[in-house]
Amino acid sequence: IDVLRKAYQGEVKLLYISPERLEVEGFIEKLSKQKISFVAVDEAHCISQWGHDFRPSYRNIYHLIEEIHPRPVVGAFTATATIRVKEDIIEQLSLENPFIKVTGFDRDNLYPVVERNVDKNKYLLEELDKRESAIIYCATRKIVEEVYTFLKRKGFPVSKYHGGLSKEEREDMQNLFIYDKLPVMVATLAFGMGIDKPDVRKVIHYNLPKSMENYYQEVGRGGRDGEKFKGILLFAPGDIRIQKFLLDQNDSDEEEYEKLDQMVAYANTNGCLRNYILEYFNEKPDGKCGFCQNCDSSFIEEDITVESKKILSCIYRSGQRFGASLIADVLKGSRNKRIRELQLDEISTHGLMKEYDKKRIVQMIDELVQREIVTKEQGKFPILHLNEKSSEVLKDKTPVIMRFRKEEEKVYSAKAEKTSARVFDLTPEKEKLFEVFRAWRKVKASEEQVPPYVIASDATLRSLVEVLPKTSEELLEVHGIGERKRDSIGEEVLRILGIWEGENTEKEVEIINSSANKDEPSYLVTFQLYQSGLDIEEIQRIRSLKKTTVCGHLIQALKEGYSVNIEDFVSPEKMEQIQSVQQELDTYRLKPIKEALPEEIDYDEIRFVMAWINRENSSE
Repeated sequence: IDVLRKAYQGEVKLLYISPERLEVEGFIEKLSKQKISFVAVDEAHCISQWGHDFRPSYRNIYHLIEEIHPRPVVGAFTATATIRVKEDIIEQLSLENPFIKVTGFDRDNLYPVVERNVDKNKYLLEELDKRESAIIYCATRKIVEEVYTFLKRKGFPVSKYHGGLSKEEREDMQNLFIYDKLPVMVATLAFGMGIDKPDVRKVIHYNLPKSMENYYQEVGRGGRDGEKFKGILLFAPGDIRIQKFLLDQNDSDEEEYEKLDQMVAYANTNGCLRNYILEYFNEKPDGKCGFCQNCDSSFIEEDITVESKKILSCIYRSGQRFGASLIADVLKGSRNKRIRELQLDEISTHGLMKEYDKKRIVQMIDELVQREIVTKEQGKFPILHLNEKSSEVLKDKTPVIMRFRKEEEKVYSAKAEKTSARVFDLTPEKEKLFEVFRAWRKVKASEEQVPPYVIASDATLRSLVEVLPKTSEELLEVHGIGERKRDSIGEEVLRILGIWEGENTEKEVEIINSSANKDEPSYLVTFQLYQSGLDIEEIQRIRSLKKTTVCGHLIQALKEGYSVNIEDFVSPEKMEQIQSVQQELDTYRLKPIKEALPEEIDYDEIRFVMAWINRENSSE
């Protein structure tokens, strides 16, 4: 209210408002009486009904501009606008002969990945790193909760965000993510607007987005520090049903269904993933990018001309009235209720490809669509039709060769560049120093109550361990360190490097212990080191503590609700044994439980499991 009063009195030089504020009665009238020289519209694609995130309130911006005299300079900015959306922005804001600057859609530090039909949860366990920031986008609140619960039980430092949480819960989760307390965020697309966390190393779409615009904007929340990051899409056919259901619920127009079809085509392409994105946004790439999963993968070629002719024949004999899923069912020989009702089990192509699984048949149909050998109607009902190219295949004038990615490479691609994305291809010794700097940064950030990236970005830490500056002047050669940053952290950085270059064999101990905030509980310092990726033995050495003390710190963190993965300390077999004895004796006392267990199970392992059981019981 105080800000608005000052704005109405002309005391505010720069005012940020949401478009929804323009809907408040009298707001435009009062604001328009002020001397306004420039109106900047961010996320301008929201003004267009053809945009991926149309918000009707954006249309009121035009009314504000029209009420301001003289008319101010207007600037509109967006990261994801097709030609049609760009033209609509110009029309909706009534821009006359505007200066248009397109900087290009290519994000050269993005490594695009598409994984089809994988066990998504298993993939997350392989791909996620507890030391890295990652965002996992899910299609619905329900899926967010399921993925969040799964990862939390597996000990990942995970946060969540969706519209079903209260405002306070959303703010708390957002801050825990930004401050690296819980650096893995599971969210709906409601998360991300205004988030500028520079060190997000992975953006994972657990479900298929509804459009390329949505996908590319959400992916753009990674790698803002300029370092490489991965944009990963986990695709399964069921995702299409989810998105179609959501589109149906919103009474979407045909264009929204067409955009979904183009997103599905991206998920299925065996071509260069970066080129697909650029071509979608009307850019012409120069050959393969060499920096995406498909460009890095090996493919095998298979002649599917015979299979293609069977598919084309089935489309024709079924009357060119159905989509890929039903055609695949017919070729597979299904006798489900719908096929019997339509009498499609009586046509000659029924069961003609019964030796193939349905997924493979659909892949072949998608290939024919991409090559324009089959025409697919765009929109809500993607019916398949034959065309001139279909005739050439049926008459043996054109062979059809399909490329398949080697199955064994899916395991590789799930882990591709996992290490290099985190430590930037450093030598083992420099990687070790990089992790020491990360631990120091976390302690200092906690002391100053700021996000770790405010102290120093990952790119700055990488540059530090590469340059190894010895003087205050040499610090200015480090990426991300100017005079102000040098004044704030330079002395500590040089001290750490001095210790590292010295002869002290316990250099990590000296660095961490001398950096630790004396007011912070000791168990939290230990937890921060654990969260940065160090194991018990490394933490023992760095903090000069006994194993039992380190375990006690982590057990305390577990009790306090911090994300500690019990499987890092107790094997599933031992955990099952301890739980069984605890239930049988119906006690939490350590001594009788220890006496009833095999000798190789120690007290620390029992304490971990007891703390875990108590936390699980208290959360139910």
